[in-house]
This record gives sequence, structure tokens and C-alpha cells, in this order.
Amino acid sequence: MQEGDLFIIPGSTVHRALPDAGNPVTSSALFFSPGLLASTAGGAASSLLSLFERCRKQRVYKRHLNTEEQSQVAAFIDDIQTEFQLGHHLSAHAALLRLQLLLIFLERLEAAGPANPGKSAPGPSWLSSTISHIDDNLRSGLSLPELAQYASVSPAHFSRAFKRYTGMTLTDYALARRVIMAKEHLVQGDETMAAVADACGFDSLPHFYRQFKKLTGTTPQLIAEP
Repeated sequence: MQEGDLFIIPGSTVHRALPDAGNPVTSSALFFSPGLLASTAGGAASSLLSLFERCRKQRVYKRHLNTEEQSQVAAFIDDIQTEFQLGHHLSAHAALLRLQLLLIFLERLEAAGPANPGKSAPGPSWLSSTISHIDDNLRSGLSLPELAQYASVSPAHFSRAFKRYTGMTLTDYALARRVIMAKEHLVQGDETMAAVADACGFDSLPHFYRQFKKLTGTTPQLIAEP
């Protein structure tokens, strides 16, 4: 991560920052729920969020902004923060309008030219397809030898490359994805805890509770509550 980098990270995407102690960077993060845009006039919500879907499919999340683009994005974020500090009864609405303008600005940047023309996700060519394969088979649980065979590399090389380009071990990544999947089940459905644990590939209900609390700091029950 360098000065001027913008990261577009879709929801439920496992990601991790790896700060460089020798070159520290101050960053700003803007989190919002897609549901905020549900009432957008003219049904434009899907268009405003299309950039996130493209990033998800391509597994390319970073775009470097030039000085002018950096200033414009920073201004949108500063305006959003200012509105919440004002505490006016219309501040939330004003902040939402500025969020929409920011998303329109980013969409127009993408339309003017892709962030990284012709560039795929970082790492060896087999990594992206293997990560998708992991995501599609979380319930069955794929072993390191099986994944290495799928990628046509040795288990040792697989482990080294996976850690190098994701910043996580295979075990940590799979666990994070299972917890994300479990949260989606808990929020969207009325399944029992045992059914959710089984659907997401946890060995047992106690294992599900323990790992969920470890990663999220809360219990599955609290997530499931309306």
C-alpha cells in the first residue's frame, strides 16, 4: 500500500493489511451497507455498486489515483465526516448524497480507463482459480495435498505462495471464509446453529462457537438476533 492507492473491497471479501514498518502509511476507511442505497432514485443502486462486483469477479481491488483524483476522493470523505459532526437533522441524508457522488466519481474513473488494463490478480496464474475453488468447496474441506494437486504445484510451494500473496495461511483463510459464510447464513435465514455449522464446514457445534467468537469477538446468537 502506497500513498494514492485506493482499495475497493466488496463485502464478505477476506482481506488483510500488511503494514511496512519502514514506510508507514496513514489510511482512511469508509464502510457502508449496500442497503443504504436501496432507495436510490430510478433504481440506480445496482449501477452504483457495479464497481464492487467487477472487483469481486476480477480479484483486482487496488487502483492508484493521481494527485487530482486523490484530492477529489479525500474531499468526498471529508464532507461525509463533516456532515456527521454537524449533527443536523438532515446530516444523514446529506452524507448519503455525498456517498452516492463518490461512487459515481469512482464509476466514471473506471469507465475512463480500467485501474490496471490487462492485469489480473497478483500472484501466480493458478492462485486466483485455486482460491475460487476453495471458496466453492468450503463445506467439504480441501486438504493441502488436494489443493496443491489441483494447482499442479508441490504442497510446499503452494503453502509458501499462498502465504506470500494473501498474507494468510491456508488454514486461516479457510476459517475466515467459513465464518463469513456463517454470518451470511445467520443474517439471511432461520436455520438452527447446528445446521449453519454443518453447512459452513465446521467439525462440530462447539468448534463453530469457539472459532466464530475468536474471529468476530461475538457469538453466533448475537449475529442471528434481529
